[in-house]
Amino acid sequence: MMFEKGKRERRQGEEDKVFNRMLLWLAGAVVVELLLLLLQKAYVEMIFDAVVAQALASFFKVFSVAGAVAVGILLVSSVTRLLRPVRMVQDR
Repeated sequence: MMFEKGKRERRQGEEDKVFNRMLLWLAGAVVVELLLLLLQKAYVEMIFDAVVAQALASFFKVFSVAGAVAVGILLVSSVTRLLRPVRMVQDR
């Protein structure tokens, strides 16, 4: 009984590490997105002419959509991984 509790706690600790890593990646993606938006608003529209600013704005729109799709794919894969049954590996 105590052995099972230890295994559960160890598995929970590993899951917590993976979840924290995922949260760090998500926070990093949000920071990068905010920096890109700041770059677009403060730098591109003030410095470059209208043609370059419009081209970069369309690039950032595509990049935003691609980022949203990537986050969606990562969320789906995370949920499917969490719902998948865990194989127990025996210690040797």
